[in-house]
Amino acid sequence: MKSHGDGTAPTIVRRVRDGSVRSRARRPPFAAVVSATTIAIVAFAWTPATTILVDVFVRRDTWLLGVEVVHLALSYLVARFAFGARSPLEAALRLAGGAAALCIANLFMSGWVRQPQSTVGVFGAMFIASLAAGYAAVLVALVWRQGQAHSDESADRALARAGVWAALPTLARTLVLLRVSPAPWYAQGVALSAGLHIILPLMLTCLALARMRGRSKWLAAVQSGRLPQWRIVDEHVGHAALPRLAAGKVAGTLFRVHAPEDPFREAEHLEPVATVGAAARRG
Repeated sequence: MKSHGDGTAPTIVRRVRDGSVRSRARRPPFAAVVSATTIAIVAFAWTPATTILVDVFVRRDTWLLGVEVVHLALSYLVARFAFGARSPLEAALRLAGGAAALCIANLFMSGWVRQPQSTVGVFGAMFIASLAAGYAAVLVALVWRQGQAHSDESADRALARAGVWAALPTLARTLVLLRVSPAPWYAQGVALSAGLHIILPLMLTCLALARMRGRSKWLAAVQSGRLPQWRIVDEHVGHAALPRLAAGKVAGTLFRVHAPEDPFREAEHLEPVATVGAAARRG
């Protein structure tokens, strides 16, 4: 730690003993709002949640609206249960099984399988359910490690991956339905459906990538001393209670620098805000 000319060293404001640093200290720029696990849960429930809006504004079918509301609630519960697992394999099995069950139940409740003119049938429903199970397992593979990292950077990585994951199947389904035999409600609501299911998730992916780029540049500016109100040092202060700004092994602590009221008698105060990973320090 650097010292002042009069030999006094900066004073570290130690507010992390009681774990209250998350609520008291101002978070730095590009801090995550939600965790990677929460993002994964929302991604799994994204399609039924946005489909409700299509049911309200386009289909105007009370029965289908009720089906989607139940589907949304069950999707949320399944995702919470899956991402509460202790291992990625267990989480993948839980989410895949839940996705398959939800897919079959949704097909039967919506009447697609029961209708005589339906081309889905029981075997078709089983095939679709197997695809849903496999794709749910892909979500676990994409975000599990990010959820275990518990850092702001890992949350943005999870958002970037989950956005693409949520958009791709709906994009493929939209192209198939429009090419084969789109129902009247789908032809009218294609713009709303594409916006909610495809464009918005991809916009969130772009936002996450921009945040990751911005965080990297901001940390580089702090490291070079261009932002005097922030400082990264090797001082180890309550790492267990501090949020993690960047992923990787803890290599330093990010401090907010508070100028003293009397610079001739007091040293500057350093308030620990977050930990920084080794990759960010090298950057």
